[in-house]
Amino acid sequence: MSDDAKKALIGHQFPVLDKGFVELQDVMGDDLAIVNAARVSFLGESKGLEKDKKLLFYLMQHRHTSPFEMVEFKMRVKAPLVTWWQWARHRTWCLSGDTEIIFNRPDRWRKGMHTKQTGNKGAKFTAERLYQLWHGNSHHRKQISNMLIRVYDEDAKVFTVSHITDVIYSGKKQVFEIELEDGKLLKCSKDHLILTNEGWQRLEDAIGLSVSGSGTATMTKECFVLTNGTEDLWRSYEWMKAQRDAGLSVQEIADKAGCSYHNIRKWLKIHNLQFDQTQYLFNEGFTPWNKGKKGYSQPPRTEEHLAKLRAKVKKGPESHFWRGGVSTDRELIGAWTTGQARKVHERFNFTCQICGQKTDKLQAHHIKPVVDYPELAYDFDNLMTVCQDCHIKIHTGKEMSRSHNGTPLAALHKKVVKVRLVGIIDTYDIAVEGPNHNFVANGVVVHNSFNAQSGRYTPFEENDYYFPSVWRKQAESNKQASEGEIDSAEGEKLTALLTEHYEHSFALYQQALDAGVAKELARLFLPGFSVYYTWVVKVDAHNLMHWIELRMAPDAQEEIRKYAEVIYNEIFKQVLPWTAEAFEKFRLSQRRNV
Repeated sequence: MSDDAKKALIGHQFPVLDKGFVELQDVMGDDLAIVNAARVSFLGESKGLEKDKKLLFYLMQHRHTSPFEMVEFKMRVKAPLVTWWQWARHRTWCLSGDTEIIFNRPDRWRKGMHTKQTGNKGAKFTAERLYQLWHGNSHHRKQISNMLIRVYDEDAKVFTVSHITDVIYSGKKQVFEIELEDGKLLKCSKDHLILTNEGWQRLEDAIGLSVSGSGTATMTKECFVLTNGTEDLWRSYEWMKAQRDAGLSVQEIADKAGCSYHNIRKWLKIHNLQFDQTQYLFNEGFTPWNKGKKGYSQPPRTEEHLAKLRAKVKKGPESHFWRGGVSTDRELIGAWTTGQARKVHERFNFTCQICGQKTDKLQAHHIKPVVDYPELAYDFDNLMTVCQDCHIKIHTGKEMSRSHNGTPLAALHKKVVKVRLVGIIDTYDIAVEGPNHNFVANGVVVHNSFNAQSGRYTPFEENDYYFPSVWRKQAESNKQASEGEIDSAEGEKLTALLTEHYEHSFALYQQALDAGVAKELARLFLPGFSVYYTWVVKVDAHNLMHWIELRMAPDAQEEIRKYAEVIYNEIFKQVLPWTAEAFEKFRLSQRRNV
């Protein structure tokens, strides 16, 4: 492909459906790059167009896929959400089957228990085992979908939980294994996104992956990845920086982390996030409660008054201090905690520190549980205010962003120290319910490869919805397909009803925005499956062909089929004409004849 043809193609928007488009933003490589990758021993030298094309056809016919990964496409796509879901089900980024996926304990699980149905102890499942359970039995799928998979909240800088929506087998892929300084290992494809100290990056880009002709993998960049965390929040740079950026004082950070004021000052210095001297002072306009008060005095007590006080003191078996008494340590701690509750609630402004609500059903909760930290049982600084519902969730293992000790988990950056090529093996991926589209795999925070428009940050545009040109009937023989069209008059009525529905929904959405409601909540008024989204996808030629093969099939959803046809005819065939010719001869023709 000539440079002029490439320049003309990049940036051009090819329309799809009524308001959608596909735009090629960049492309790396061409047919010759694929041939050169297969001729490593010749240092990429061409042996003539005829022999080059013959070799490429040989690669396609015999399914030698890795050379086709040398060409990469970067495209911007605008499509309705109903199409996006079909797009997202195809994964070009993946994890090895033995990757352990971390869950928080599901509802009604007690520490140390395991499910008899799955035979998996604790809170870890391998990706391969999850796939077998998810697709093998509807009961197991329901059970797994109710489990709490651990994800990372990038806004709060702590771990929380979500639910699995799908487990995908991604086929056999080339996989690399990275080793972290703390011994953690992760096997994934070079395209899989991981969260690093520089944000989300593909493994290949994060570590500067280089593979020699003999298959030796090396790193050319220093990389730190985010790992499954610590309940000592102050040890996490990400969490501490988030508190500083939010304008919290040292004492407020200490209260939130459940530690002392001096501990926070120490770790602020370690993270190089210190306050300057003026920031340690009271806020402007603050008046200390004892300002202007010179001292306090108490009238002397008479002997008669002291005698009455002594008479009220419990003695003998009635005393809590009697060694042979009936009060257990737990009862004593509970009584002391109840006595401190009022002061605790005043300290936290009568607000639940978990859900943020003010209610009359508040309880004092030990941040670090007495069972694990008995020395902190009577430590006032180890108490915080929670509502009754949140208190129950904490003690039944259902609190979303808590470790088994009842405190939040924050993430830590760990250095990648080694990489090696594992080879071509079975790979899997997991789809997770939003808004945090990530999960913890082998203790590392990983993501998928989509960078989509988010309704949390960008308001949706009026009338930016999908209107079908015809209303298709449900196919009788295939529950996932459609066939034929309904009567045109009936279709016009449905289009009018859909238009009315869109307009009313958008008016409610706009009303919520005008009232100051957060975008992430206001979008609840919008018809979800019809909203147009814009996202950027990066994919190599091998995986793009696999996607085209699936989405151009006659039984694919019509909307996604139109996107696949535009990408193939207007972009793929122009960039890789030899590959497209071989693809049609050895792949598409065989599928059509099945």
